[in-house]
Amino acid sequence: MAFGFICTGIIISLIVLELVLRLVGAVYTDISLHDTASTREHGASFVILCVGDSFTQGVGASMANTYPAQLKKCFKEWRPDMNVEVVNKGFGGSNSAMVLDRLDKDLEKVKPDIVVLLAGGNNRWNVYGYSRHLDHAVLCDRWLECLNEIKVFKLARLFLLEVRSKNFGGDRVTPGRVVDHDPEIKEWMAVASRCEWQEGNYDEAIGWYKKILKKKPGCVAAYHQMGRLYWKKEDRERSRECYRKAIELDPVRNVYSYADYADRFIFNSLQNGEDLRFIARFSGQNPVVGDILMAASRISRDRAGIRAWIDYDITEIIQKIRKRNARVIVQNYPDYNGSLSGVNHILAETAKMNSVVFIDNDGFFKELFLKGALKNDYFAFDKFHCNEKGYGILARNVYSAIINIAPSLQTIK
Repeated sequence: MAFGFICTGIIISLIVLELVLRLVGAVYTDISLHDTASTREHGASFVILCVGDSFTQGVGASMANTYPAQLKKCFKEWRPDMNVEVVNKGFGGSNSAMVLDRLDKDLEKVKPDIVVLLAGGNNRWNVYGYSRHLDHAVLCDRWLECLNEIKVFKLARLFLLEVRSKNFGGDRVTPGRVVDHDPEIKEWMAVASRCEWQEGNYDEAIGWYKKILKKKPGCVAAYHQMGRLYWKKEDRERSRECYRKAIELDPVRNVYSYADYADRFIFNSLQNGEDLRFIARFSGQNPVVGDILMAASRISRDRAGIRAWIDYDITEIIQKIRKRNARVIVQNYPDYNGSLSGVNHILAETAKMNSVVFIDNDGFFKELFLKGALKNDYFAFDKFHCNEKGYGILARNVYSAIINIAPSLQTIK
């Protein structure tokens, strides 16, 4: 009898908690909708949020000439009446899972009318979040989706996720780069970046990073960047040494060094045993190590698995944006050497399946080159990212897409 009363009490308590959570959620949503206009940056009446990886961040050009920056210039010059604000939330090295993890925070802060998405290119080497995708792929995930509609279950799941994150000593949900905040070091990092991306001078860039390490021997970012540069110079051993040093200095927060190291020395070296053992040393300190080990043992760069993963994440991103009553534009990558053709196909198909506006940047560039334009006039020294001129094309393509759908957007005045 006593047991029955206890069970009944627990059930009634859970029902009451569920009702309270739903009521609080409804009130919060109502307040957020009423406060949207007042939180716009610079009083803008129309906000565009650009999310993605290094192509959105603008690697290969100056900050003033990224595609989001040039997009804002397009509106100022051609449609000043729209009072547009463009927010750049691109982070170099991000895969689709990282964009998805940051999305709620970005949407809450920016409150955009349109979100422009370009992501998935880094999933080929950055396997952060792959194991989570596999968890979603199993049959029982259908039951999880139903349970997630119950607020009490969602609250308990978030609590357990937070506990797990703290046990790892880092933030599992929103991984970020390890950045040094010393003003002089930040300035030297910027100079080194210009040497690499705008001048193509790898040796001079390495010299700046060595100068940084003389001032601060424990600068993780400097070791990471030197690892990339030595790889470009085909000095594999020095590259390996730099990446290992970066990981050892900060094994908890440093997601990107793990990903780069795996791409260069595990996935591209027939799963070298020594490198696998080095990575495995940190499996208890950073969850991304589990993703890397799973990718190495289970998919072995399985293209079908990567394609399904990108499609899943992009679809999740689109759904999250729509729940915020914002429009979505998906675009594909300008592809210098054909390495992104598979990802571009996935982005086109996923956009079509979700009935969102799609921009075929790669098709536009291919037509341009067929007419006689030179690739090197539009791409940076790395022959992968765009330069100022190439990002200008992306900006104009996005501008045209937004203008075409502008009449259906009630927020435009």
